[in-house]
Amino acid sequence: MRIVRTLCAAAVAATLAGCSSIRVASEPPGARVVWSPDGVEEYREWPPNSAELGGGVPETPLGRSGFYGKTLFVTVEKDGYRRPLPKLVQLHPFRSERLAFDLVELPETVAARMKANGFLFYQEKWVDPAAAGVVEYEGVVMPTDAAYLLGQLSKGLVEYKGQWLTAKAKAAREEADYKAEGLVQYKGRWITPEAAETEARIDAEVAAVAKGKDYPDIEAPRMLGRSDAGGAQVQMVNSTPQAIRFLFSGPISREFPIQPFRSFGVSAEERTILDAGRYEIAVIPSTVDAAGRNVADVIESMRGVGGSLRLDPSWASWPLASGSIISFNYTGIQGDLQESLTRFDEPTPELNVEQPVIEIPEIEIPRPETPRRFQGDSGPGGGGGRNR
Repeated sequence: MRIVRTLCAAAVAATLAGCSSIRVASEPPGARVVWSPDGVEEYREWPPNSAELGGGVPETPLGRSGFYGKTLFVTVEKDGYRRPLPKLVQLHPFRSERLAFDLVELPETVAARMKANGFLFYQEKWVDPAAAGVVEYEGVVMPTDAAYLLGQLSKGLVEYKGQWLTAKAKAAREEADYKAEGLVQYKGRWITPEAAETEARIDAEVAAVAKGKDYPDIEAPRMLGRSDAGGAQVQMVNSTPQAIRFLFSGPISREFPIQPFRSFGVSAEERTILDAGRYEIAVIPSTVDAAGRNVADVIESMRGVGGSLRLDPSWASWPLASGSIISFNYTGIQGDLQESLTRFDEPTPELNVEQPVIEIPEIEIPRPETPRRFQGDSGPGGGGGRNR
């Protein structure tokens, strides 16, 4: 009986000695071991179709022995992780294979884990919201202050001097504060009483010109391009020999006196910006020309030669678009004022270009003395002798 057992044990040992073994590990463990005969066909769960010794769930760490006699591709799978590239193994008799795989989490797996731990994804990284000062507001991660601001605005509140109020409460607070400063409301703006009085006078003067209906229209302005200013940039040119006043009546009313042959708003120091909107524009000419003469007297003196001039204001209505540069050029009433008054020549400054005269005394250069000759000397090379 003992001899039979010994023979059986020897047979089993010989059988095991002729099989192959495989060890598969992964980090993290618990991955399913799968295989494919050529790495192309769909991967199948371990074991291959062959005799295998041992049992249990085919997950890492896995240790198996058997009679495979095959060359195949092996890898592992785990939910929430990318499948690693397969490795080629040969499970022929008397061979032993050891495989190790590092699993990489899928982005959605990382996100789920980080969110479960209370982290937020902000500026391309996962951060602790308390340490980074951020919160998630309506699905967007942003600084806490910005989220608070959006939350207040979503309630219909507006900020005024550090407090969040309804629009009606804010308007009441603003009105009380402005009145306490002595300001008055004009055209929806709070300004000083003096400024309001000035604008009201300009508006009334322009309205009176428009109401008369007895005026020539201002020439259409030129569009010069775009401006980086918030409103409309306005330039005014006076091409006549008399002083004028440009009046703009609109969202904000302004007056610009311009001397003869001068401009305003062209240079950077005089850049004039008006709020965008439609303006009633009037040009009021002066009764004095650039020479100081009364224009009425000049007109009277010209009547004998057919002169016919008027001093009526001109008027127009024009929209001023934000970001535009607009130039108005005033050339006179009915086109003949400038022509008739060109008898006045604007003085041209004279430059003294005469060069100063510098006298340089003539320097007398001494001349060399002529050598004296003795009597009987025949000159250089002569053979004359002395007197005896």
